[in-house]
Parts: sequence; C-alpha cells; structure tokens
Amino acid sequence: MSKKNTFRDRLAFLLDHYEIRVMTLDAKAGLYHGQTGSFLRGDTEPKLSTIVKLCKFFKDVSVDWMVLGKGKPFKK
Repeated sequence: MSKKNTFRDRLAFLLDHYEIRVMTLDAKAGLYHGQTGSFLRGDTEPKLSTIVKLCKFFKDVSVDWMVLGKGKPFKK
C-alpha cells in the first residue's frame, strides 16, 4: 500500500477500500450533502467536528492515520 499523504488521499483510500459511494458516506456519517465530494476535489478541508464524525463512522480506522497520515490505516 502506498503512503497516503493528504487527507483527501486518505479519504479516497477509505471510500475505495470499503466500496462506499460519496453520497452514501455523507448520509451515513452525518455529513452535509456534497461535503465528501468537496474534500475529494480539494475545495475545502474538514473541520475537527467532521473528522470526529468520520472517525466514528470508520470505527476500525486509526485516528492518527486519519488526521495526520501517520502509522497504519487500521487499528490492530
């Protein structure tokens, strides 16, 4: 697996890994409609409250990896 350097890279990796669509993630994680797409395009960066929602949705994903890109994507 290649290293994911940006939040947008990490988010795209998770969408691909879990085979989840952008609109589905928005709805199931409690994000605004179109918010994930905006992150993926690089239009906006997520606020802390949004990252918290994503970490709650992706329960097995490392918070350090999600926020900082450090370590491995998944908790042990």
